[in-house]
Amino acid sequence: PLTTATLTPSLTPSPTSGTPAGPGATPGPALPNLVPVSGSWWQPGQAASRWCVSPSGPPGGLSVCVVNDGSVASGPFALAADTAPGSVLASTGDLMPGETVCLLVDLPPDAGVVVDPAGAVAESSEHDNWFPPVPMPPGGAPRPTCEPTRTPDPGTPGTPGPTRTPGPLPDLTGWGWWWMDVGPFGCARPGDPQVWRSELTVVNWGDADAGAFRVAEQSSDTTLASIPDLPAGAIRRRDALRSPQPIRIDADDAVVEQDETNNLAYIPVPTQAPTCTPGPTPTPFPRPDVVVERAEVRGLGFDEVCVPELRPVQVYVRVANRGNGDAEGITVEADGYRTGWAIRRLRPGEHVDLQPVDPPVHWVRARPLQWDDPSNNSRRVPQVTLTPPPTCTVATPTATSTPIEPTVTPTATPGTARAFLPWAHQRR
Repeated sequence: PLTTATLTPSLTPSPTSGTPAGPGATPGPALPNLVPVSGSWWQPGQAASRWCVSPSGPPGGLSVCVVNDGSVASGPFALAADTAPGSVLASTGDLMPGETVCLLVDLPPDAGVVVDPAGAVAESSEHDNWFPPVPMPPGGAPRPTCEPTRTPDPGTPGTPGPTRTPGPLPDLTGWGWWWMDVGPFGCARPGDPQVWRSELTVVNWGDADAGAFRVAEQSSDTTLASIPDLPAGAIRRRDALRSPQPIRIDADDAVVEQDETNNLAYIPVPTQAPTCTPGPTPTPFPRPDVVVERAEVRGLGFDEVCVPELRPVQVYVRVANRGNGDAEGITVEADGYRTGWAIRRLRPGEHVDLQPVDPPVHWVRARPLQWDDPSNNSRRVPQVTLTPPPTCTVATPTATSTPIEPTVTPTATPGTARAFLPWAHQRR
């Protein structure tokens, strides 16, 4: 059966919700923010963009991508399994603002990943460092083996190249693209400023880690990026590398590689986006933005000041939609495992408090069926010890009191969310 959970617009954000400070407030220090955004399993020998496997390729495992959506560089950080946060699985150096790195880790399929488990990086948010377990895909047809004696010649696809140097050695290569960002409209509106974006991807196809190297324009040798390291199978994506010239990866030949002929990357100059047809202003596509607004160990609900009777301390979770579109089919995970928590719909500005559960719970993540910003879907649950909350003095009902029977709304109405048992509860 279905019950109905009444939703309340988030008119007063909680102090932990990350809401910008009001006028006159002193801004905080500029900080990085490391957020794991995706994970996928790779076969041994497989590498990014390749549909073949190589005997001299990466070891395989779960490729976890982490983005720095903060305002300054991160400094070095590590990845660990949430089941063993003290054991480092992979590590890397500085991640610049807006840059993404994908690292291969070897861990059980039922384990999640924690970024910066030791807290070495001071971040603007410490609640979004966890990525849930990624199910291992079923085994399919084996991938073909890459041809080890043929290397594509940049600019002449399919041209035979020299035999690769025997490993273990890294193998650096990359590619890029450049485009005009027209936002959600799909066309360039007359009078709007032109926004151009680009991205360079650098990968290590080899079976050994690469140390620091430089990325520069081929002809002018102008430095475009300094990469601190690139482990085997790792990927780095960096923005703002617009260059009509070929880009040389490892411009100083600082890294001894399996193949030195595939270090040029080309970023094609894009064409102008089509102009919007004159007429009414196009309406941007609505998008949800589901966030775990609060996740705390408490002795009473978020909106309670006291409780009628003593009850055990539990974990309370509030999920909100900060976007401008409806969020549908939201599933909620606790410590990487699917729970009975599920939310049928959250309209813009609405939030719902989930049925509390017993501790310990360390991480909570909420994900809708539609695409939304993945950087704020999860929240760390601070592990604290609390004393029982104060109890209320309940007045004795008088003889003339008339009890009010609870009602159950059979269908969802504006301001409500239909939710699946066992977590849903009535709120008024």
